[in-house]
Amino acid sequence: MSENKKATAHVAEDQFSLAIGKEGQNVRLATKLSGWEISVVQNGASAEDATEDAAEEADEKTEEMEETENPEVQETEEKEEAVEEVEEKKEEVPEEEKEDAVEEVEEAKEEEEVKKEEE
Repeated sequence: MSENKKATAHVAEDQFSLAIGKEGQNVRLATKLSGWEISVVQNGASAEDATEDAAEEADEKTEEMEETENPEVQETEEKEEAVEEVEEKKEEVPEEEKEDAVEEVEEAKEEEEVKKEEE
């Protein structure tokens, strides 16, 4: 961010947490959208102190988010890697072997269906 793009919002003490947002979310979003470094200051507090506090809180939250891996994201990445691996292997297999493998899979499916019908 440019040095000259700074703004300070002075808010009443009882409005400070609302202005900052949960874990600094409002300030981070406003900063990102506007391109300005935004400081939210309680009446009577210095802008520098408030900026440092907000920056520390945002950094901590970012670190937490990076450390906590979302299992769904990890699972999706693993699936994508598996698909890529299969695609690469498909390219390496001669056409005749592909046809044989397809026939084997179809036969296995038919056998499964027969077993299910017998049960």
